[in-house]
Amino acid sequence: MRNLAFFLPIALALALPGTAAVASKEERVQIWQYQDEEPLEAPSLDPSIQSVQWREGDLEVMFTQAAPCGTWIPANPVWTVDRLHVVLNFEWHPRYPDAPEPKTLCKKYVRAWVFRVPEGKYEVSFALSVQRFRQFEDRVLSLPSRN
Repeated sequence: MRNLAFFLPIALALALPGTAAVASKEERVQIWQYQDEEPLEAPSLDPSIQSVQWREGDLEVMFTQAAPCGTWIPANPVWTVDRLHVVLNFEWHPRYPDAPEPKTLCKKYVRAWVFRVPEGKYEVSFALSVQRFRQFEDRVLSLPSRN
């Protein structure tokens, strides 16, 4: 028992610095609407980058996209970072499980933050699997992914 007590502080001292180094390099992403939606004049609108800015270790991406009006929100963001290229992927979901079927599309204004990335001028694109929507008469269709 005495030998274990002697080695435990040494083992912790060796393990903790490695853990902290990994945690400080961790990247993560958040996504949400930053402005009220607007009625969409066209039958669809693919995701379109409005701005990309690197700020103090984080990358802010602002874009627009057509999505069902009302309580539909971007969710489950996933990303890949390859040097100075970021690929965003996410899904659209109704905020409430009992939401009615969508009937119209709106222009949604979305902001995504990719945290803890090196400084640089980034190019941002969207994964082919990001949901796209199309207005068809009085209903909204979710188009198949472009994989």
